[in-house]
Amino acid sequence: MNKVNFLGIKVDNISFQNGIKIINNFILLKKPHQIVTVNPEFVISAQKDDEFKNILNSADLSVPDGAGLIFVSKYILHNPIKERITGIDLMWKLSEGAAVNKFPIFLLGAQKGVAEKTALNLKKHFPGLIISGTFSGNPQLDFINYEDHRNFRMNDVKPTKKDPNLEIIKKVNRAKPKILFVAYGAPKQDKFISRYKKVLNVPVMIGVGGSFDYISGKAKRAPKWMQKFGLEWLWRVFHEPWRLKRIFTALIIFPYKVLLNKYFKA
Repeated sequence: MNKVNFLGIKVDNISFQNGIKIINNFILLKKPHQIVTVNPEFVISAQKDDEFKNILNSADLSVPDGAGLIFVSKYILHNPIKERITGIDLMWKLSEGAAVNKFPIFLLGAQKGVAEKTALNLKKHFPGLIISGTFSGNPQLDFINYEDHRNFRMNDVKPTKKDPNLEIIKKVNRAKPKILFVAYGAPKQDKFISRYKKVLNVPVMIGVGGSFDYISGKAKRAPKWMQKFGLEWLWRVFHEPWRLKRIFTALIIFPYKVLLNKYFKA
């Protein structure tokens, strides 16, 4: 599979439809798979977080979520990304397919009540959808002390009586979903999945960031024409000004660092 390298983070260069086919195949294989939805902020964060970097590069599928990746791949790296694949669009399409194929899904994360409202809205659009569970509990990931991320075997972490995430693990295990959508935000959602994917044993696990907020109606997404032209950031500046720092990272810092790395190997 062709990949595009952004500052050491390798992203799969695939179409949206091909991505859906690959994920559906993961479900049929029945083994745990992790999908990450990479945006410019992920790439920048991973430069100072070895664990996060390893997770992104070892994921079973890494899709390009973020207009900044599309721009940089085309105009700076000259290796154009075929298509932007956002977490919310992926979640929407996979839920549609899950309703048809009777694949149960589980919604994990977001603020209290948001996952439940997301479940209701998904079922309105896809009446046959089986939602095996929802839970807003937030995991603790700092209870393990380790000195070197590079030597840390993330998959060795297993829930025990002392593990503060045991309640979450039990809820997901009892529900037995085929797809687990995790909305803790990055990198927490991706670290949670990576550390616990063997004991969760869900065929497809995806970190979807703020997707629950949009599907539940808690937040409003940009109009289609703005999405098409990569202008969702402008919409967010007006509606969610607290995101300004993150948008600055995606639009200014990210392309600057890629340019610097390309020409000066900084």
